[in-house]
Amino acid sequence: MNSKSTDEVTIQGHSIETDLRDGVFVWALPGVFDFRGFVDSVRKTLLLGDLSVEPEHQNQGIASTLLKAIESSAERRGLLTLFGNICAGDFRKTPHLKSFYEKRGFKIVEPRETFAIFSIEKAIDLQDDGAQLGHPAFI
Repeated sequence: MNSKSTDEVTIQGHSIETDLRDGVFVWALPGVFDFRGFVDSVRKTLLLGDLSVEPEHQNQGIASTLLKAIESSAERRGLLTLFGNICAGDFRKTPHLKSFYEKRGFKIVEPRETFAIFSIEKAIDLQDDGAQLGHPAFI
């Protein structure tokens, strides 16, 4: 069955509709930004696949606005966690990336041993002080 639901976000005066189809979450404005994620309904997690803003559109609040909209949309769907992996090379190329996610409430786990992948995770329901981050990478 092909299930689909949508949300909308306005970025730079453009109303962009989210396409969530069969667990794949997509928001894009060609030439400006692109986001792809995947819903893990068992763990109630939105896996952040790719979030990129074109260089000429960076530092305009687009990624911040998009992350807020992603979190709100995930919360409306009953998801509990945002989770992703970022390669160490991306952190080297974009030095402010780590602080960008930390300022937005993400926990960043340094790579273990020889792995060059950082993990980021954020509990969506911040009202519950007892909420724990529960993705297997954090256990």
